[in-house]
Amino acid sequence: MKKPIVFTWPPKTVAYPYVLINQKSEKEALEYLKRYKDLIRMIIIDSGVGIFKHGKYDDYPGGPELAIHKQAIMYKEAQRICPKAKILATVPDYPDDYVPQRLWKSKEVTNIERTEENILIALKKFPGIEWLIPIQGHARRPSSILRHIALLREDGILESKHFFAVAMLCIEPDAKIILETIKIARKELPDKWLHVFGPKMNSLRFIRHYIDSFDSVTWPHNLWHRTDSLKEPIRSRQWFFYWLKRVHKQLNEPKLNEEVLAE
Repeated sequence: MKKPIVFTWPPKTVAYPYVLINQKSEKEALEYLKRYKDLIRMIIIDSGVGIFKHGKYDDYPGGPELAIHKQAIMYKEAQRICPKAKILATVPDYPDDYVPQRLWKSKEVTNIERTEENILIALKKFPGIEWLIPIQGHARRPSSILRHIALLREDGILESKHFFAVAMLCIEPDAKIILETIKIARKELPDKWLHVFGPKMNSLRFIRHYIDSFDSVTWPHNLWHRTDSLKEPIRSRQWFFYWLKRVHKQLNEPKLNEEVLAE
């Protein structure tokens, strides 16, 4: 089985084929696309859920429809710059893992239902865009992903779309929870492209055979927490390739029995 594709936001001096971008760094992102447009194969436009990390916001600034519209604009701009690349724009979603239940409106209208509403709006208003459909769940509850999958099935999205992403694991440290969630998603979506947002490195050897792609932007942590005498941009390049080597090492590790996660 093919190894999953690794998406990331690389140093500006490194040509990398699988790029993760977002509106927060739109100017830098578009400059990067212009610089390496002939080498880039695939682009994911992230929804920017990091704004919910500290509980300051309960919705996207300007509302979800504006956030969706901005995603569509960035998609079209990326498409103009890189016409040969496959581009996926993530529908703005509502995570529960940053601050559990902070984005719920009620027990009936949780982050899952709010995300589904955004998906329906995006597909209706911008049908010509290749949307990456985020699948949400409740914090640290793998089976809760079934609640969203049921809505996707009921609304006909599971049948009509191909690109989906598990979006409830960005800060989950437990490889067992990550694996359990991914296995449920893959069982329900056996023939779909399955992306995972932000899985921890310790989970990669377990989930690699269940997914088509994942993303990580953790490589700058090496820059923040280490000191050396290297100058930029050499320093960023070195630590990026060091991180990428570690990622591929995990993807190439001998398969372990999943039972070790229970130990």
